[in-house]
Amino acid sequence: MASWPIKVVLSIWRARRSRQRSPYGELADQGNARHMVSWPIKAALAVWRDDRSRPCSPYGEMTDQGHARHMAIWSIKAELAVWRAGQVGSNFGLPRVTVDGWNVGKPFSCFVKESRAMKGVQNSYTFCFLLVFVVLILVHPALSIYFNILSSTESLTISGNRTLVSPGDVFELGFFRTTSSSRWYLGIWYKKVYFRTYVWVANRDNPLSRSIGTLRISNMNLVLLDHSNKSVWSTNLTRGNERSPVVAELLANGNFVMRDSNNNDASGFLWQSFDFPTDTLLPEMKLGYDLKTGLNRFLTAWRNSDDPSSGDYSYKLENRELPEFYLLKSGFQVHRSGPWNGVRFSGIPENQKLSYMVYNFTENSEEVAYTFRMTNNSFYSRLKVSSDGYLQRLTLIPISIAWNLFWSSPVDIRCDMFRVCGPYAYCDGNTSPLCNCIQGFDPWNLQQWDIGEPAGGCVRRTLLSCSDDGFTKMKKMKLPDTRLAIVDRSIGLKECEKRCLSDCNCTAFANADIRNGGTGCVIWTGHLQDIRTYYDEGQDLYVRLAADDLG
Repeated sequence: MASWPIKVVLSIWRARRSRQRSPYGELADQGNARHMVSWPIKAALAVWRDDRSRPCSPYGEMTDQGHARHMAIWSIKAELAVWRAGQVGSNFGLPRVTVDGWNVGKPFSCFVKESRAMKGVQNSYTFCFLLVFVVLILVHPALSIYFNILSSTESLTISGNRTLVSPGDVFELGFFRTTSSSRWYLGIWYKKVYFRTYVWVANRDNPLSRSIGTLRISNMNLVLLDHSNKSVWSTNLTRGNERSPVVAELLANGNFVMRDSNNNDASGFLWQSFDFPTDTLLPEMKLGYDLKTGLNRFLTAWRNSDDPSSGDYSYKLENRELPEFYLLKSGFQVHRSGPWNGVRFSGIPENQKLSYMVYNFTENSEEVAYTFRMTNNSFYSRLKVSSDGYLQRLTLIPISIAWNLFWSSPVDIRCDMFRVCGPYAYCDGNTSPLCNCIQGFDPWNLQQWDIGEPAGGCVRRTLLSCSDDGFTKMKKMKLPDTRLAIVDRSIGLKECEKRCLSDCNCTAFANADIRNGGTGCVIWTGHLQDIRTYYDEGQDLYVRLAADDLG
């Protein structure tokens, strides 16, 4: 449909080329979609320029620059003016206007005058205008109509090569193959990023074995069918007898949703891809628990860079009194984020000073979840679990074609691996050996400790008396594993210390929130595990000791 009106305009122009040779011949033969859109516009301009007897166009410099957006808007206005002039049969001019900063102030009466270039097509003004309009609407990026909705009567197929494109032209949904695979997947990727970047895959663990696949809405569900019409993926919803039809829509933020056709409210989504992430967390996605439904949204890495099937590594939230995220390998904990301290997770190197990004962790009766959003939409950012076991923050700025690795966690595998030093010991990257016993503790097995196997940790020199005990202050620490922690956000540090001393099982305490000088109280009642020091981050941890070990 896009090429047909182009060819018609081309034939009209060629009918006049006996009078003027077009400078656009090579361009028209290139077959490049973007150039093919602007070429008919330039060809029409060449015909118009044929009559030089009254050179009154103010667009000479502009049209030569080939700027797609200005050319598109100007051409529509020019053809519209010509068409209107033909209808009234008199010289008709539009008022002075400005298009994207370009002054197009001269009236358009110059277009209406008789010229040899326009003979034979004066009665085709309406037709020509519609042709240019259709061309621009169908294929011109500046004026495109984005097909982002799949109705209950439509389908996407591999052979049809149709995709859904989000408003804003940021995300695209369709079928794809990886570089060395013959298997097909339904997924979402960044549309404008130079290197194809996938952010969601529907059938990652059940690919299409042949190049035949269909996505459609069936029985109030999204269904992906293979060559034998067998379902390989579905939204799998159980619903009542709804009266209104459902549609699937790719939103501007990359969320693929299914909803009633007459309900655009986010609270009314019947299903959304944001609830079922693969390896990537996009802005406005949530990572963690929806307590109303019991859904835990977590990330799972690709098997490798060319295989989107579920890999060994995942990133999950453990919902407890002081929630934390864990990086897991085959279900076993290998890294801990540390608890949310009101600003960030204490074990994740997020930078809160970025002007274009805001982080948030919500903990209430409805959800416990982490999210982030962009304050400048010209920047792209995403969190990803890599196939080799890292949580990565990747960013892309407008002038770049490649993603920048902003940070990666674990930062230091010597100290960031889970429980690397054992109980009551902490890891310090500036000491040798790396593992150190907390003040008042000694290695549990000195022989193993000396040969660099500190997993046994440390034990107290003096048992607690529960009456004369005190605390040693450890600065810039990653707080211990919160599995056995108790939280009270209504009290401050002094009251927290008193409460710890009154409980003989309490082994340490700290502020729950570091903002405003510190608020809230966290109390540990068991072994202190997975502690490390930081150079310029971390927070104060108060460890309980017997009186004899306080010196």
